[in-house]
Amino acid sequence: MSGNQVIPVDDLEESTREAKAAYESRWEFTSKGTPKAVKPAPEPIDGLPLHDLCNHFLSHRSNRMDSGEPSPFTFAEYQRTCQTIVSYFETS
Repeated sequence: MSGNQVIPVDDLEESTREAKAAYESRWEFTSKGTPKAVKPAPEPIDGLPLHDLCNHFLSHRSNRMDSGEPSPFTFAEYQRTCQTIVSYFETS
């Protein structure tokens, strides 16, 4: 049910398994009163932390700006996106 609506499903057993899996994945947080799940920081791959990966990407793109690619607007979007990604996945 979604609010007061019944949502039809094609495969009741599969839908039940998916609902149970979703419930169990959130149980730890809902039982503690935490409003939403907080994702743990991923382990670095080959020892390169996420913020370093973003810095390498931004440096590479910054070096290409002399040729007009990317535009200053696009580069600013890259910076904002990298900041968002790093702040979401890396907890201090």
